[in-house]
Amino acid sequence: EKEIKAQAEKLQALNRTLHEQVKEETRKRIEQEQLLIQQSKQAALGEMVGAIAHQWRQPLSGLSLLVESLLYAYDKGKMNREFLEEIFNEAAEQIQFMSKTIDDFGNFFKATKRKTTFDITEAIRQVLGVLYTQLKDNFINVSVHAPDTPQKVTGFPNEFKHVILNIISNAKDAILSREAENIYQEKGEVNILIRDEDEWACIEIADNGGGIHPAILDKIFLQNFTTKGDLGTGIGLYLSKVIIEGNMKGKITAENREDGAFFQIRLKKART
Repeated sequence: EKEIKAQAEKLQALNRTLHEQVKEETRKRIEQEQLLIQQSKQAALGEMVGAIAHQWRQPLSGLSLLVESLLYAYDKGKMNREFLEEIFNEAAEQIQFMSKTIDDFGNFFKATKRKTTFDITEAIRQVLGVLYTQLKDNFINVSVHAPDTPQKVTGFPNEFKHVILNIISNAKDAILSREAENIYQEKGEVNILIRDEDEWACIEIADNGGGIHPAILDKIFLQNFTTKGDLGTGIGLYLSKVIIEGNMKGKITAENREDGAFFQIRLKKART
């Protein structure tokens, strides 16, 4: 009986030790993932600053023309209250657009600490709003097809947006790279299909950028793997997998279809 009791106590001590080790390893893994997420966001910050500049270029040009029109109207003796109100309203509209751009980008980089329920269609449209000018100026058309019923999931909305941003940015780069190599193709296209699959929400993103080279297709979700050489962080798609599969308990896959890459994300729908 003493031997059995001693062995039981040893087993309990071993279980406690293993439990503490599992907790410690889990804590370290979560900390590492959060660090990688922050590193990825910092790596993308330079691109985001460029995107803000891109978004602002047109309204700044518009404001410049408005100022010139004031001087012109003064020289021609056409300055009156009606004309000033018209200039004021146009300038206010441009400034409001620029202010909204700052808000959009600021919210995009704000850390999401708690899981919340959000509509994936709305989240995707917000990402496209951030990328609108870049895509438009490069003649890349993005279409979104979504069911009438909101597809709501529970998770981290800003991290989810980061995944969508990464996939669409990669599609844009692939399309532009293909054009730079003088490979004939029709206008750049990115098609996003959101489907309702009973308990699951499914997002499918397809482009016509030529696809992912078969030799690296099975490596793109690995940590530190990048196809962009010195310009790549090597954590973009790896983090996308961590966010979707680790943090949101979903599934992300990639393959080649027709004339480009095809990504599919499946997420469990929120309980209503």
